[in-house]
Amino acid sequence: MKLRTVHELKQRHRKWDKKSVERLFVSYEAHDGYRLFIPSKNKVRRSCKVIFCDELPYEPLTVEVTGCSDMFLEEENGRILARICFALTSRALWKSTKDDWKHAKRIYRYLRGRSNVGLLYKSYVQTEFSVFSDADQVGDEKIRRPISCMVSINSCVAITWWSRLQHSVAISLTEAEYVAGCESVNELVWLKLVFIELLEYDGTPILYVDNLSAIKFAQNPQHHRRSKHIDVRFHSIREKVDRGVLKLEYVPSSEETADILTKPLTNHGKVETKHAYLNALTRGDLSSLVWVDSPLKYFKQTAASILCQVYYAPLNSKDVMLASGKLPPDAEPGDLALHDGILGIEFSGRLENGQRVMGLVPAKGLATTVAADPNFMWEVPDDWSLEEASTVPAAYSTAYYALIMRGNLRKGERVLIHSGSGCVGQAAIAVALSLGCEVFITVGSFEKREFLKKRFNELQDRNFCNSRDTSFEQYILNATNGKGVDVILNSLAEEKVKATLNCLAQHGRFLEIGKYDFSNNTPLGMALFLKNISFHGIFIYVLFENKSYSLRAKKEVVQLVKDGIADGTVKPLNSIIFDRDQAEQAFRFMASGKHVGKVVLKIRDEEPQKKIVPTPVQLKALSRTSCNPEKSYVIIGGLGGFGLELCQWLVERGARHVVLTSRSGLKSGYQKRCMDRWKKENTNIIVSKLNATKMDDAKALLKMAAEVKPVAAIFNLALVLRDAFMENQTVENFKEVCESKVASTLNLDAASRELCPELDWFVCFSSLRCGRGNAGQSNYGYANSVMERICEERSKEGLPGLAIQWGAIGDVGVIQDTVGSDAVISGTVPQRINSCLTVLDKFLQQNKPVVSSFVPYQPSETTTQKASKHSVLSTVGKMFGIKDMSAINPETSLGELGMDSLMGVEVKQFLEREFSLVLAIPELRKMKVKDLKKLEGSGEETKTTTTPESKTKPISESNAKLAEKIHGHFRSLLSKQLVPTETIMQMNSVKTGIPLFIVHPIEGTVTMLNSLAQLINFSVYGIQCTPEAPSESIEQLSTFYWKHIKTLNISNTICLAGYSFGGAVAFEMYLQAERDPQKYPEVLNLIMMNGSPALMTAYIREHKSYFRSDSIAEEEVQALCLYVLQFVDINIVE
Repeated sequence: MKLRTVHELKQRHRKWDKKSVERLFVSYEAHDGYRLFIPSKNKVRRSCKVIFCDELPYEPLTVEVTGCSDMFLEEENGRILARICFALTSRALWKSTKDDWKHAKRIYRYLRGRSNVGLLYKSYVQTEFSVFSDADQVGDEKIRRPISCMVSINSCVAITWWSRLQHSVAISLTEAEYVAGCESVNELVWLKLVFIELLEYDGTPILYVDNLSAIKFAQNPQHHRRSKHIDVRFHSIREKVDRGVLKLEYVPSSEETADILTKPLTNHGKVETKHAYLNALTRGDLSSLVWVDSPLKYFKQTAASILCQVYYAPLNSKDVMLASGKLPPDAEPGDLALHDGILGIEFSGRLENGQRVMGLVPAKGLATTVAADPNFMWEVPDDWSLEEASTVPAAYSTAYYALIMRGNLRKGERVLIHSGSGCVGQAAIAVALSLGCEVFITVGSFEKREFLKKRFNELQDRNFCNSRDTSFEQYILNATNGKGVDVILNSLAEEKVKATLNCLAQHGRFLEIGKYDFSNNTPLGMALFLKNISFHGIFIYVLFENKSYSLRAKKEVVQLVKDGIADGTVKPLNSIIFDRDQAEQAFRFMASGKHVGKVVLKIRDEEPQKKIVPTPVQLKALSRTSCNPEKSYVIIGGLGGFGLELCQWLVERGARHVVLTSRSGLKSGYQKRCMDRWKKENTNIIVSKLNATKMDDAKALLKMAAEVKPVAAIFNLALVLRDAFMENQTVENFKEVCESKVASTLNLDAASRELCPELDWFVCFSSLRCGRGNAGQSNYGYANSVMERICEERSKEGLPGLAIQWGAIGDVGVIQDTVGSDAVISGTVPQRINSCLTVLDKFLQQNKPVVSSFVPYQPSETTTQKASKHSVLSTVGKMFGIKDMSAINPETSLGELGMDSLMGVEVKQFLEREFSLVLAIPELRKMKVKDLKKLEGSGEETKTTTTPESKTKPISESNAKLAEKIHGHFRSLLSKQLVPTETIMQMNSVKTGIPLFIVHPIEGTVTMLNSLAQLINFSVYGIQCTPEAPSESIEQLSTFYWKHIKTLNISNTICLAGYSFGGAVAFEMYLQAERDPQKYPEVLNLIMMNGSPALMTAYIREHKSYFRSDSIAEEEVQALCLYVLQFVDINIVE
């Protein structure tokens, strides 16, 4: 009985009548091996009617008391000591059998081990009970049978429950739910009889099902005509409803109590939080943008970082490229790629004192709160709103840093600014015009040109070029009399970069603010630098580094922007506002390139007061595990493969104090490298050699960690393997394995209760071998089982306790070092370490004490597609901003729909992820809407398909003759009988010489050696495996063959040869002849033969050359034709 999985489980150590159970076992005696009774001192006996709810046949309770056949409890001080329903079989024990006695003992063992655990049944005036039924359509992926489960409830507490596989495969979820409901009816009817007998129950119990179709199916007898394959016994539910035995009602899945027995852990849901940031869960999928719980809930203010409430958070082109997958996370220098959320670098909002500010952050600017550097902020002018202020920081900081600090722009110089209508473009135009420079600008449309002319009165038509092609190159050279410009601020990519470089004058400065070509490592010709030009990569991220240059540059940029605000150069940019719940729409709108200025997410409305203490905003965000930097984390076995990865994960999640234990200390260079890396991240790492298997060391370890910071978590990763089958196991092996896990867990459990009052997690790494078992690991499974029981006990007492049954772990650890990451172990494959850490994130946010995670082995991966026709069209349409793709002309290409490079990357990654379809951007532009529709029917195509359509090419005429030539060979080779009928077959016509007997290979025949036998000038016989041959052992098979050889009229001397597997048989035959020379002929020579792998490979390669094809489907047809040749006379060429 899995008490830990039942709702309303109550732990009542003092209120549960533990004394009654203990008294029961003190007085327990067995007479004649069958009877159970309690002797009474005052000879006053009271019968206690009992119920056993388990996987036994249920029968009505007998009320007859015969002799000592029932259990009696004495009455003491007017109180019945055991007024609980003890678990006993419902059969009358006075007619008991040995099986009944076995069940009774099992019940008593359960009571002895669970005397301190119980379910609290409250008193109600009217006792009601109900049954919840549920099913999972494919509960077992291997045999495809559903799981039925049932939970019966009385007084809001479970009284019986079970989950088991159904007897047959269900063709639909409705059928599975219907069968589960019918199975639950049997339980409900039996319980009703019990309630009538014990409690004089006169109500009508209710059967709750969370599938409306199953309910309708049970209520309508006509449906049974379409369900003749369902066992007739499952069709009794309607009769019970019509007779009023029970009621059948619908219950929503969210209130389905039985769900816990069929469903795995759900994804960690959303929580109400004041601190959240925006992040894309799947790179390249904008629909995966969600708000995530932020670690700023542990924020502690310092001189270098203060908390700010965000009101407006703008999007930048880098954010769109990162979310859409066009730019990898490591495109910029630094360690931003290691962080989970990297979207957003600017904001506007209020400090905790109510002051309005705008500023820059290295990441997670798209958030409700940010931890910002007070030296990288500006006070918002009174005549600006926070919405307007949010458009300023990144654009003008980049413009000043690029043009003034890196480009050294001077008055009167010529400047070329690409994408001038963008936010950085507008800021750069303002800075260049303030210095009196001649400005050339590229834009992508007439509307953008007109907008800039209205914003900057100094601009005329001659200042503009087209950014959609490379025509600007010739225009700039003509406008400057072939000299070019002095400074270029570039954001274009690919072939437009080379055209831009040709526009640079002597001693010019090229300022690259784009990221695409940096990420792709696009080459540049060195000849360009003969003009004494300089190339500058502009990364504003360097201003956040704690280096002397960065600190000086940041201070100068802040002052330049501040001066620009004062003299009017810095003005708010125009903006387009999206609500915080419209993040995906905002990203798609910006990716379309139709905007002018900033795209801004509004996190909250601004108050009319210029200075007011902000009230924190609340929203629902995806729950995410975070570590408190003001606490310490202890990892037992922390220097192992998984331990180091876990430590890195904790550091990434905010941990700044970690204690690692290892009996041997630092041994490898990789361990030392990890220590150095964490110390550079200001993480305090302590490596201890204290042994937690000793109580004194366990206490010393936790005291040491608590002296650093209060202990928040203990992870026990200790592992020792001493595998052996049970007959070979020793006490020492058991002790050594159990000591590393059991002793350490017990010691840490006891010590943490005393020394770790603020403990959040107590995690033990168990193994799937404990839950499923594994040959030779009984000691390991036992040790893990004890760890799990300790975690269960902690959970019952309200203390943190979690045991994780991991399957095989890939990438690092014992499995990786021994068998590699591709091994199949007990039906599972190693789980990648990144997946393990993702699952760990979920496990730490739920309250079950024992959980498991593993990857089942899939022997044959199907090529069925993951997305339907509707989802393909709707998903691609969403990327293009088209609501109804079905209304588009099927002959329209994606290029004609206006697909730009960002859209192309998103579509490309979608097709790769969902269909394993790899297409280049030019191919995507040519793809038509009808091709997307065909993807639904492409399940029969293989995953290696690289085009939307694939046609099989016929065999060319030049190869037809070669194919015909080998046709006869394959016919003679494959048309032989599959199962031989003769044990001894003569393979040539020679009758002289010492005979040679060739034993068959694993196929059982020797026909493939006929050509070899024809070349031998003495008699050759083949030994074949007929259906009469024994298959239990090679010894018996050898004896069988000797028996048949002796029936031949041959000399007493022979030669033996074995081909492949036949070599083992021939060798055994030789040994038998050596042991008993009087019984068997003399073996003159023993020859072992086998094929050459190189020769076979060459032969296969030559054969494939005759049927060379670009289609896997054609190769499969050819292979099938050759197979059919064994049975039917066909021409494989045709």
